[in-house]
Amino acid sequence: MLYLIVGVQLQQYPENFAFEVSSRMLSLFGIKPFITKFIKQIDEQSVHYCSLIVPYRQLQPPRSGLIYSMNRHTTSIVDFDFTEDQTKAITLSDRIIIIDMGEVRTVLDINLPSLDEPYLNSTTLPDTYTFDGKNEIKDARSSNDRNDEFKRHLFLVNSLHHFYLVLVNENIKFEHSSKVDYLTVEMLDNKRLLCVVAERNTNYVEYWNVVRNRLFDRLDFPKAKVKYVLCAQVYSMIIVVLQDGIIQFYSITDWTKSPFVHRSSIHAEIHLQLVAITGGVLIHTLNANIPIDFALIGLKQFHKTEQILSDKQVLKTLVAFDPPMGPKPIKNIILPDTDELTSWSYQCAASIHCTRLFFDDVTINECVIASNNLNSEIIYVLILTSNHWIVIYSAKSLNDEALYSLHLPSPARVHSTISENFYVLTCNGIVYSIAQQITSDNEFNFNQKVNSQLKIPCSMMLSSVVALNGLESLIVFADNGQSMAICTMERVIYIDVDVSPYTSSSSLKSITSEKTQNLLLLYFNNKTLISCQVKLDESNERGSLQLTPFDQADKFCLQNNCLATYNNGNIQLNLHNIRSCTCYEPIELDNECQYLCFNESATYVFALVKPRVLFMYRMADRRQMAKLFVYDFVLSMVADNDFLVLAMNDRRLLILMITDPDDPTLQARIQALPSRYVT
Repeated sequence: MLYLIVGVQLQQYPENFAFEVSSRMLSLFGIKPFITKFIKQIDEQSVHYCSLIVPYRQLQPPRSGLIYSMNRHTTSIVDFDFTEDQTKAITLSDRIIIIDMGEVRTVLDINLPSLDEPYLNSTTLPDTYTFDGKNEIKDARSSNDRNDEFKRHLFLVNSLHHFYLVLVNENIKFEHSSKVDYLTVEMLDNKRLLCVVAERNTNYVEYWNVVRNRLFDRLDFPKAKVKYVLCAQVYSMIIVVLQDGIIQFYSITDWTKSPFVHRSSIHAEIHLQLVAITGGVLIHTLNANIPIDFALIGLKQFHKTEQILSDKQVLKTLVAFDPPMGPKPIKNIILPDTDELTSWSYQCAASIHCTRLFFDDVTINECVIASNNLNSEIIYVLILTSNHWIVIYSAKSLNDEALYSLHLPSPARVHSTISENFYVLTCNGIVYSIAQQITSDNEFNFNQKVNSQLKIPCSMMLSSVVALNGLESLIVFADNGQSMAICTMERVIYIDVDVSPYTSSSSLKSITSEKTQNLLLLYFNNKTLISCQVKLDESNERGSLQLTPFDQADKFCLQNNCLATYNNGNIQLNLHNIRSCTCYEPIELDNECQYLCFNESATYVFALVKPRVLFMYRMADRRQMAKLFVYDFVLSMVADNDFLVLAMNDRRLLILMITDPDDPTLQARIQALPSRYVT
């Protein structure tokens, strides 16, 4: 059975054998004796070939559940989604199947009308509501049984020429067909069940109340055909993009009085390319004939006024990349989710502690963490929001009230320190220091200790934290890269910076550092990489710099004075010990490197190489310790001393335990894992 699940993949990637078996069978450890013995043999032998151990079963949600779901489908799965708590998968083929991911069993299996074309999308709609004016009245049916929750739901499914509103008993509540292709079938309001429908190569858009089988409204555009239709649910808005480049904005201001009201028209003309919505912002790109790459239009401005805004009155943010991005036109707009903050535990089991959602167009620009000064298991999270608020939460209670908040006058960057404090740098050069304090009741709070106004322009906010003579310091570079400020709790020191002997570029792109060291990495737009060792004299009042150039790099990482660099032109990994000025023999890679990281002690370096193959190398002898094909795209990668954590494209964390066959305590460490403990 296991071979039927993963056999094809193992034929192509035999190095995955231990990973595939352990990740799927660990839940039976101690329950099935032959499986227990099998996994113990894998733990003992596999480390000699792949030094990344699966610490606990991780591929049940959603991997095993999806395999189970796929086995129940008789045709190809074309769409799937997960519930907010990630416990159930909703899959669509010629039927809808809902799987409980924890128990790997079917919750619902719904047959759909037979078509001579595949279905394309499915939208799960919640309990229906009725409305008394503006007041919503929820359906009186209720149940405490989680398995019954979907029995009250509706499903909107569509193909190229048909769409239906389907009940769980397979009755059709609403149906609609088109002789031409559908351009858009999308819900504008899930509670009122208002659906936006547009057909390709037509000059109108319809809005249907699918639960009442009633045409709610229709918008006609006699002068041009419809190119795109987008929905902004947060403002009950419709954006219609016409083929002549005109963008029309409509919204519902009062559900009890009128249908859609025209709010504005924008003339982008033939230069308009792609259009997308994220939160309350419309993004559209422009073709190669225009020096602007894309434009941002906030939709809240239409919601705040009842007036029709002219093209000139609409506030637009125009963005042009410097240096220019090419080639144009832009092919895709990818919109990441930045309105959700989640805390995980990962060492004994991958589980979500809590999640906080952000609404009203508020997104998270940055976040950093710090531990409690007296209890390292208590973690604090500082977030910087898009509306310039700094907010601190406890990581295990994100939904509770904030422990600290501060509104900033301008955009900012945030940093945490090794002593568990925070630095905040605004684009106009103000440095805030936020420190933990113990009250008389032995409770912790956060206080703003000192503010500094820097004397250098730093709108790019190129900054990082280092340790100088035992002092935690925030390093801030001037926008021109020719000077820097060293900020401590007591003073600010300025140092001139001259990199002209080492690079022709004066455009500093980023700086990287270690919080416990006095070393910076300066990365320039021409891919030049320079290490910068910062020194203070005994009085801590004057500073000096020692610069060391390295080769050009496309990827690099720094940890414990070890540096790994990668250049696309060479397809090799270059390793350096900066403290000892040692350059090791390079490691040849199979393909382009996508991500690099060290573990905390820099004993091992990890490289993710196309197509999604993870390599592990030991720094001492550059020996390859592991090769593993990763099941999905990786968004980021980080490691402590014992675990490697990969943030995956499917919103999960993939956790791997770092091992070494030469470690005499290895088997004891593995057997100490809760997943290997037999009661």
